[in-house]
Amino acid sequence: MTLSSISAAVTALKAVTNVNNAISQNVANGETPGYKVKNGRFEAMVTGGSLTSGKFAPGGSRAHIVQNVELQGSFVGSEEASNVAIIGKGLLVGSPNPNTDQLVYTAAGDATVMPDGSLVTSGGIVLKGWQTDSKGVELSGASQGSLKNINVKDIDQYYVQTSTLGIRANITSDTSLTDVPIQVNFPIVDSLGDEHTFTASFQRTSIDPNLWNVSISCPDAQHVYKSGTTTDYGGGTPMVLQFDDHGLVTSFDGSPTPPNIDIVWDNAQTNAADMTVALNLGTVGRNDGLVSLAKTSATPRIDQDGVRMAKASGFEIDQGGLLSVVFENGLRLPRWQFALALFPAPNMLDPASGNAFMQTSLSGVPSFGRPNEGEYGKLLSGQIESSNVDFAEQITQMIQLQHAFHGNTKVIESSDQMLQKLLSI
Repeated sequence: MTLSSISAAVTALKAVTNVNNAISQNVANGETPGYKVKNGRFEAMVTGGSLTSGKFAPGGSRAHIVQNVELQGSFVGSEEASNVAIIGKGLLVGSPNPNTDQLVYTAAGDATVMPDGSLVTSGGIVLKGWQTDSKGVELSGASQGSLKNINVKDIDQYYVQTSTLGIRANITSDTSLTDVPIQVNFPIVDSLGDEHTFTASFQRTSIDPNLWNVSISCPDAQHVYKSGTTTDYGGGTPMVLQFDDHGLVTSFDGSPTPPNIDIVWDNAQTNAADMTVALNLGTVGRNDGLVSLAKTSATPRIDQDGVRMAKASGFEIDQGGLLSVVFENGLRLPRWQFALALFPAPNMLDPASGNAFMQTSLSGVPSFGRPNEGEYGKLLSGQIESSNVDFAEQITQMIQLQHAFHGNTKVIESSDQMLQKLLSI
C-alpha cells in the first residue's frame, strides 16, 4: 500500500512537471506573434481493485497537453505592408525553407520582404500563394499543387504595348468652322514601353459638309498606313469619314467598320518594332464613337489598352488576400493570391519550428482557399496577430501547480516514513 502511494505521487509529480513545462513555454512565447497557448489537462489513472471491494489501489495521474489554435490573439498595428493577420479560422500556408514542397501552417504573419522578394516570417516560414494574371485570376488554379513561394519582386517594371485604340468625340458640324481642322491627340505605347503622342486631324471637305478627311500622324512615326495597304493616313492620303444628317457615322473609308492602322516607326527616333493598332471609332448609325453634331467639340474620350513603362514602387494586399504590385505611374497590377488552409480539427495540429504547425492524422486533411471565402477569414495588411497567452492565467496556474507539487512530495515523504517504520519492526 505504501509503495503504491509513492508510485501514485510520482506519476502526479511527472504530470505536474509536464504541465509546468507547457506553462513555461507559454510564458516564454507571450510576445511571439501568432503563438497559440498550450494548456495542461490532468487525468486520473486507475489500477486494479474497486471501491466496493474495500480495497483501493491508487493509480495516480497523468497530464495531456492541448493547444487552442482557434483562439485568436489581439491584433497589433504595423507600418509594414508585408505584415498580415487573419480574422477567421484560416492559417497562412508556407514552407520551412524556399527549396522544399513541405507545407507548414502558421498564424504568424509578421513577414519581411527578403532580398529575393520572398515573404518570410520571423520564424523563417516562407509564405505561399498562387500566381495570378493581371485580373487577379490564378494562372494554374487554386489548389495545393499550384502553390508557389510568393515573390513581390518577380516583376520590377511593367508596360503593355497598345493593341486597341478607341476615340469617342464630337466633330462639330458648325459650317462656320469649315477651314479649321479639329485635332484629337492620343497616346500609343510601343513595343519598348515608350509612349508617343499621335494626332488625328479632322478636316471637313468642301464637296459635302458631312464628309470629313482624317489624317493621322506622329513625329516619331515614318508612316501610318491603313492596315494591309500602302495608303498612308499620315502622308497625304487621309481616311474618309461619312456622317448622315443626324450626325451619325455611316462609313469609314467606305466600310461599315473602322480600319486598323499599321505604324512604321522612324528608326532615328525609336528602335521599337513596327506595330498594328485596331481602331474603335464607333458603330455605324450609333452614338458610341465619332459623331458630328452642332454643339462645340468637347474634350474627347480616349480609350487605349497600352501602359507606359513604369518601375515598381511597392505593393499592397487587400482583404481578399490579393497582392498587387504598385508602380510609379499609379498602376496596380495583381500578381499573387495568398492561400489559407482550414483544418477539421486545428487543435490537433503538431507544433513545428518557426512558430508553425504540421498536419497530423488527428487534425485532418486541410482544404485550401482564398481569404474572404467561407470560414477562411479575411486578411488584414499592416496588422500582426499577437500571442493568445494570458499571463495572469499562466501565473495563477503556476501557483496551483506549485501547491500540487508540494502536496505530492509530502505524500512521498509520509509514505517513506511509514515504510521505514514497517521495516524497523
